[in-house]
This record gives sequence, structure tokens and C-alpha cells, in this order.
Amino acid sequence: MAKAQILIVEDDRDLREALVTTLELAKFRVREASNAHEALARLAEAPVDMVVSDVNMPGLSGHELLGEVQRLYPGLPMMLITAYGQISHAVSAMQSGAVDYLVKPFEPKVLVDAVSKVVGGSRQKSGDEPVAEDPASKRIFQLAAKVAGSDSTVMISGESGTGKEVLARYIHQQS
Repeated sequence: MAKAQILIVEDDRDLREALVTTLELAKFRVREASNAHEALARLAEAPVDMVVSDVNMPGLSGHELLGEVQRLYPGLPMMLITAYGQISHAVSAMQSGAVDYLVKPFEPKVLVDAVSKVVGGSRQKSGDEPVAEDPASKRIFQLAAKVAGSDSTVMISGESGTGKEVLARYIHQQS
């Protein structure tokens, strides 16, 4: 099974190329965007497993992109990177749903480890895991995996035959 698909959003071309190369060398599939608007267009074209975005970009900032990603693609993990490491911004980003916040410069291994921690690299599916092809279904299972890692109670509701039991079993197995 191929490793996860990552979308890199960075306005600095040289740094974007370095981030892409770093993740490709770690066998991730990588797409790229030079700004937040381009990133939203890429996400509309095809789903990804994670977004890694710079914070300071012209137009929409990484924090604003995080808000749009959370609104349009709930459960899609997003990591922010910045050259300006302020604790208050990192806390705000994490509270807004960012899965991690890296301060530049960082070693390539730090990026690879952080991304692997979120998307699991090339982890093979067990025979018990659900198969989801629809982008909306994939996002539901990404959100379910995120919830499974927390200490929260979950209530699943829906019409008969929509897969509530499958989702409940998946959350239980991932907990």
C-alpha cells in the first residue's frame, strides 16, 4: 500500500521544493500549492490525507487556511509551520484543530516524524478495517481516528443501514 498523500502549502518556492523532496524521499506522495487559494483548489480536485502549510503567506494565512480546511473538510489533519515561533500562536493553532505546529528551521527528520505520527506512513490495513473510497467517507474515518485517540465519549446517530456499527467498531479498535 502506498504511503499517504500530503499537500504542502508554502509560498517560498525553494522551501516548498525542499519540503516536497523531504517527504518524497520518505516515500510519501506529495502535492503542492504556493498559497492558500491554490491549496483549496487542489483539495477540491482530489482528497489528501494531510495538509502541511506555512503560516505567513500573502492572501490567506495558514491560520485562515486551517479554518477553511476545518469547515470544508472536517477531520482532515493539518500541520502549520512558521519561522515565527510564538507560543500563543501555536496554542491557538492547536485549539483551532491543527495537529502539530513546527518552527522553522527544523531538521528533515522532524518533519517526516511529525507527518508519520499523524498519517501512519505505510501502515498496512488489517482485514477488519473498513474500506472507504468516497472522499466524504474517508474524512469521516479520519475524524473517527482522531476521536479514537482522545478521551471522549462518542454518540453515533443516523438512519438504518448507514454503517453506524462499522464506525463504532472502527473507533473502538483505534482507541
